[in-house]
Amino acid sequence: MKKRTVEFYKTVNELIQLLDIPENERELDEEQKQYMVATQEEECWRKHPSLPLEISSWGRVYRPAFIDSKNCIREGRLLNLSANQSGVVGITFKRDSKRKRFTVRKLIEETF
Repeated sequence: MKKRTVEFYKTVNELIQLLDIPENERELDEEQKQYMVATQEEECWRKHPSLPLEISSWGRVYRPAFIDSKNCIREGRLLNLSANQSGVVGITFKRDSKRKRFTVRKLIEETF
């Protein structure tokens, strides 16, 4: 039985890697393309030191694929950015069944 479990987890980990979107294939919307043309700055992705997120130098946030509490595999995806009433851009991230809001500026400072 243990042998099957080990094989199962190896297979699941291979699937998770396939569900992650490579850095160069992550979609850009028109606003971000215009930003790239204006700054001539290339987008650089780095992993956040304490959260399971990847942050880009442009302020985009990517959540890699993972296994949730119900043992379902969740695909990797770009998280939606939203502004609060003061105009500060951030994301709402759920971890350990608790929602927490992080500002993109703070995530970039911690990562880069």
